[in-house]
Amino acid sequence: MDLHSADRRERALSSRGSAYRRTVRGRVWTGPSGPGPAVSKYPYRRLFLQIHMVPARGKPFGRLDTADLVKLFNNTVKGLRQKTEVWCHTCWGNPAQQRIFRDVQSYQPTLEALNQVDADALTFETCSSGTGDLEAIGRIVTDKKVVIGVIDHHTLQIERPDQVANIVREAVKHTPPERLVISSDCGMGREGMSRRHAQYKMVAMVLGTNIVRKEIGLPEAECLAADPRYSLAL
Repeated sequence: MDLHSADRRERALSSRGSAYRRTVRGRVWTGPSGPGPAVSKYPYRRLFLQIHMVPARGKPFGRLDTADLVKLFNNTVKGLRQKTEVWCHTCWGNPAQQRIFRDVQSYQPTLEALNQVDADALTFETCSSGTGDLEAIGRIVTDKKVVIGVIDHHTLQIERPDQVANIVREAVKHTPPERLVISSDCGMGREGMSRRHAQYKMVAMVLGTNIVRKEIGLPEAECLAADPRYSLAL
């Protein structure tokens, strides 16, 4: 793909985004009655572009800047939000459960760009990356769901519910609960984590979130996996 010419780069971005969009469209289930406004009927589709990586790793192919990646993302998902809820997932990398950066990276240099993607939700790895970006995220991202990671996929150490609660408390200072989604930093299935570790991390996520739910007057979520009768240690 020749990206030296601005015209050729524009054509490449357009054609690649269109190809991705055709692939994704074929996999989005619209339900028996077709697309509609009730997005809860549809499975989430998470699309991933390394927009936030540009300041840390440089331009992809030596040519694509953050604006190019935003354009590619938006061309890919054009029209899909009418059929499903679209998430833009960010990730700092997880090869063999290892960090790929010596220093913890910040989302702040690319938050304005991320806020321009045509998505319903943006994800942030706020457990392994820390909570220092939450104030800026809340200030800049004001019309999308903010998905924060509260458990770390790099480590087998199970987070305590109070540790999870600390991250959630900090997040609700800057993003209203109705737009805040609690999640893991990233997936845990590819890089050697056992199902047992993953399950207890999920339990900690729910129990920790429930601590804050109770504090701010929201109903707690049921967590059957925390019931001793279902313990994997038995």
